[in-house]
Amino acid sequence: MNRPDDPTAQRSLYESLVARYAPNLWRLASRLTGDADEADDLVQETFYEAWRSIGSLRAQPAARAWLIRILIHRAAHRLRTASRRLAPKPTEEGQLRARAEAAPLERLASRESLEEALGRLAPARRTAFLLVFQEGFSCREVGEMLDVPRGTVLSRLHRAREDLRGRLGPDAQAEAVV
Repeated sequence: MNRPDDPTAQRSLYESLVARYAPNLWRLASRLTGDADEADDLVQETFYEAWRSIGSLRAQPAARAWLIRILIHRAAHRLRTASRRLAPKPTEEGQLRARAEAAPLERLASRESLEEALGRLAPARRTAFLLVFQEGFSCREVGEMLDVPRGTVLSRLHRAREDLRGRLGPDAQAEAVV
């Protein structure tokens, strides 16, 4: 980037960020939301916010972490907004029916089982898990992105792994390792 306030340089930088990071951001967004349409919206919101604040990006090597941080904040905002909406309280019969529909007749393939288990993790645990194990960030970097201490990241990772072990069971864990 020539100058942070040069519109041509900003547009060029923005276009290179979209080309380089859009697939990775979408993959992370789809795992965070569990829904392709929501992931599309979340990535679009992320790049919109990135465009609005492109001048604040000072070092291009930090672009990936900067974009992921925007995505995480946008995802948290969406989650807060969705949780404020009042949903009708399900009846006991509806809860039993939902559990029966969710119980698979056959064991899902290990990847599908893992995706489902990831989708059931608490959002903070899922985010930490994906940023460390999928995106390859260190616990320190994830802590900085999420504005939490490193110990909190470690705790979330530990709990996420415990939750996944419990959800996947010993057979699924063995299959996932192979």
